[in-house]
Amino acid sequence: MRFPFATLLLFLLVLAPYFFFSSNAFYLTDFFLNQYSAASGNLLGLAAYLFLHVGLIHLIANLVPLVLFAFLLETILSAGSVVLVFLVSGVVSGAVFSFINPASSLVGASAGIAGLMAAAAVLRPKWSLALLLLTPLLTSFLFIPLVTSFSQQYAENLGT
Repeated sequence: MRFPFATLLLFLLVLAPYFFFSSNAFYLTDFFLNQYSAASGNLLGLAAYLFLHVGLIHLIANLVPLVLFAFLLETILSAGSVVLVFLVSGVVSGAVFSFINPASSLVGASAGIAGLMAAAAVLRPKWSLALLLLTPLLTSFLFIPLVTSFSQQYAENLGT
């Protein structure tokens, strides 16, 4: 089995901007989100929106399926193909959304993840079904409670 480069790369590309631009506040400002959303009128926004998230819960809810489905796809596709599926799905979805909803902002990796899920469902249907059932359980009952507990402790430590 080869090292999952695409999974790691996508994970870091989604995680790093959140912490870099949130300035330890664990959320991004509305101004920043609107400036780089898919519907911002900024061409960079058609790709940048995939890597921006509103808060920690939004980030975690996107990272869990991103890692699971990218990893599954990387067992049968090249790393470049996995990244390409994510980016093309996200950019095309962002462009269509912006055309249909020009006054709305769009941020988050969900459109790219949907592309990964669709590709996985076609190439590995049984594994995809298992991951589709497992993802919300892991997210809701493991990762979100852990992140919520961490953020509450972090906030309490800032206050003291």
